[in-house]
Formats: sequence, structure tokens, C-alpha cells
Amino acid sequence: MSSPLNSQQLPQDEPSFWAAKLGIPSFKENRVKWNSDWEKALNSFGNASEVIEVTMHGIKALRAPAQERTVSDQQAADSSAFLAPMTKVVRARQQSAAECVKFFLELGMLKLDTVWLLLEASEQRKYLLQGIQDACGLAFAMGQDLRAFCPEITVSGLAAQRGKAFLDFIHRYHDLYTPAETGKIFAFPNSWWEEGANNAANAVDSKVKIRFEGATVMTNEFIACFIFSIMTKIGSNIVTGGGGMKPATDLIVNTDDFFCESMARMKTTLRDKPLIRCENCEKTPEEIGPNACFMVCSTCKVKLNFSVHYCSQNCQSADWKTHKRSCGKKKVTKGLPGTAGDRLWMYQDPNVAFLRDLPKNATGKTLTAAIGIGPAQYTRPAALESQVSMLEKDKEADYFLFNDNGQPIRFVVDKMWTQCCFRGIRQVAMTTPEKRGFEALREYLIKLMANSPGLSRDLILKQLTAEYGADAPERVTVVERKSAGGRTYIQACAENIARAAPMFG
Repeated sequence: MSSPLNSQQLPQDEPSFWAAKLGIPSFKENRVKWNSDWEKALNSFGNASEVIEVTMHGIKALRAPAQERTVSDQQAADSSAFLAPMTKVVRARQQSAAECVKFFLELGMLKLDTVWLLLEASEQRKYLLQGIQDACGLAFAMGQDLRAFCPEITVSGLAAQRGKAFLDFIHRYHDLYTPAETGKIFAFPNSWWEEGANNAANAVDSKVKIRFEGATVMTNEFIACFIFSIMTKIGSNIVTGGGGMKPATDLIVNTDDFFCESMARMKTTLRDKPLIRCENCEKTPEEIGPNACFMVCSTCKVKLNFSVHYCSQNCQSADWKTHKRSCGKKKVTKGLPGTAGDRLWMYQDPNVAFLRDLPKNATGKTLTAAIGIGPAQYTRPAALESQVSMLEKDKEADYFLFNDNGQPIRFVVDKMWTQCCFRGIRQVAMTTPEKRGFEALREYLIKLMANSPGLSRDLILKQLTAEYGADAPERVTVVERKSAGGRTYIQACAENIARAAPMFG
């Protein structure tokens, strides 16, 4: 894949208008603070037209007269000719970036989405920061001041949802990119920028228009440079195992595709930070409303540097009888779901709630026994309600099948990881209106029990139809066709978990 880009360049060491104006330090001194200060600045900027005008005039005033380029009225009237040299470079860089994205999205086992989401959040942020830094150096002109034109390209913004925001950005570029006609560039859509384009088009001064057109070309060059830089670094580290890539690639190589993809998708649902809940009424600021004003226990904050939150003085007073035993002495909260005191605060899936009640030294047997059924989010069919009732009475049983005489046959999974998978899927299938995952559950039952005395595949499917609905046979058949290497989904999942467990310590 040929490219006019050199992804090893660093931000050009040239005068920066915004760095001088806002006191942003050099990336060479502290690139984390360099980025942090830039992100604060981007959050404070106004509309695109204002930012462009301020930036262009600021750069002109900052640079020596010998470096200034003035735009004549004739050049302004023929902006395409004036911008032609820059446009040619940017078109080539956009094509390189688009080809690079296409290549990585179409990879087989090590495809971009899975690899990226399996990276640690800290490693993702390093890639994003390096990509921004490189784009500042690769740009045709203006260096880091181009960041003012690209407020959507920030480390914090693209790292959101455990990195999913970056993938959304990359997929959007891939989906929308089309080679521009000769003499033009592909303009990556941006509502903030489009508003500025409308203002520039209506401007009386023709030089405003050419400044905006030039800024548009440079902005899209910056985006292309950022994408190319980060894609090539990811590709290089997939090969070498550097850049924090080895744990992710090891997991992918040693487990099945569906398992890795499930792990990657699961990471996007994790919270980035704990919730704040009132220690008394347990509500979050969002649940209380826009006027919520939380406070913390001042004694715990001063003596322990520890936050116990309350939504009002009334709630703090109501909780005092409980809190006073530890106030200022021990770091104790109720560990409300999603808060810092909850060891599972990252997880939003209600189906992991049972893990909160497990002791910290829980054994495998304790774990599997704790995976019960839980309350349904809909009205279960009578046959399924009967199944749930039997399982709640016999907590060591995993399922009950009924033979041709209508007698129950107790089914127990004997391997720990397989039982964990079976029960986890069973819980979701029996509690959600969509009955998610029941196909895999029943595929496993049919494979292991269809040839048992008094049972058959048809008999089991008849029971499933009564428990899960008329489409049960079709949904199970689809999963059976997808079974990898003769294994059921649950067997494959259990084997993958067993292989992956050592990778997570």
C-alpha cells in the first residue's frame, strides 16, 4: 500500500498562534498537558467561522512578514487554482487513509474492531494521542493550530465507550469516503463545519470564502493524517506485539471468533467511572433531575479523603444513625450498585447483579450455585413458569426435561465452566421478553439428551415450543447449523473461558 505519508514525523516546531495565546506548553515538555490544554481550548471555542478567522489572522500576525502570503483579489476569485497544489497533496493523503482503513476493516481473524476494543483503555489513549501528534507534524501547513479546526478529534472524545467512539469515527469515514473529482477533495461531513460553510458562502468579502476553502482543505488533510498514522501504528504493533497489543492478539489467536467479539462488545457497555448515588435514597443525579445538587460528608472528606454522597441535608440526617458508626473513622459505604463502593461498578448488565452477593473467596461451586433465575421482565408462559418453579425448588438441577410419559428428567451439567455458561444463558433466556440465548441453551440440551431413554429431539423441541414460543424449533435449528467443529455454542464458550482465564490472571 503506497503512501505519500511519513507516519514518523512529529508536530512541526513552528510558531503556534493558539499555543502562544493560551499558554499551551510544547508537546516536547509534557505532551499529556499539551493535549489536555488543547482539549480545554476546543471545548471553549465558538462556531467554525469565528475560529477560522481568529486563527488565520492570528497566524498572519505571529509570523514574520517574509513568511506571509497575501491573497490577491484575482486569486480569491479563482480559489481552485490558488489551492490546487495543496489540494493535490490532500487528495493523495485521503486516498491513502481510506485504503488503510479498508484494509484493516477487512482483515480476517485480527480485524480492527475486535483488536481495538480488547486493548486496555490506557493503550487506546496512547494511540489516539500519538495519532493527533503525528497529524500535527504531517500537515501541509499550520501544524498544531489545525487542531482548532478539528474539535471532534480529541483523545477523550474518541476514547469514549471504551474506544467504541473511535471505531464509529473510522467506520463513518470508511462508509462515506468517495474519491473526489479532479481538483477537489473529499469533505468529511461535520455539522459544526457545515454551519461555518454556510456563513462563508454568504460573506461579502471574497477573501473570507477562500480562507474557509483553504481551512476546509487543511482540516480534511489533518483528519486523513490522523487516520493513516493511527492505522499504521496499530498494524505494526499487531505484527510485533508492541504498543500493548500482545494480550489482545493472544486472546484472539487462542479463542474462537465469536468469543473474542463478544468480549469486545461487552467492554463497550462498561462504565468509564462509578455512579454517584445518594447514600440514603439511593438515587443518582439523573434520577433526581436537572436541579440535583449532591454533597459529601465533610468529616469523611477531611479526615479520610473519602466521599459519602447525599442528595440533600434531609437524606444526610436520615442516614446519620447508620453512618455515624464509621464517620471519620473508616471508609465505609453501602456499596450501592454502580458506585465506587461496588466491586462491579463498571457493569451495567442486570444479569451480573447476582455476583454482588458472592463472598470474595467464592469457589466455583459457590459461583454456579449463585446463578439462579431471577424475576422475569415479562409474563412467562405457563410451561416456562412451571420449569422455573421446579428449578427454584431444586437449585442443584440445571434443567428439567419431560419424557414421553410426562415424567420429569433431572438434568445437571457436570463441568464447572460449562455449568456457568449454561446457567448464565438460562438466566437471560428465562427473564427477558426476547428470550435471548435460549437457542444456545436448547441446542446443548438436544445434543446431550435427545438420545436418552424416553426422550427425542422432537419431544424436546415440543417442550421448548410450549416454554419459549412457536418459533423455538426454527431458532434452535439456526444455532445448530452454526455450531463450530461439532461443539455446541455453550461447549465452545466454556472452552474459550477456560483458555482465556489465565490471560486475565
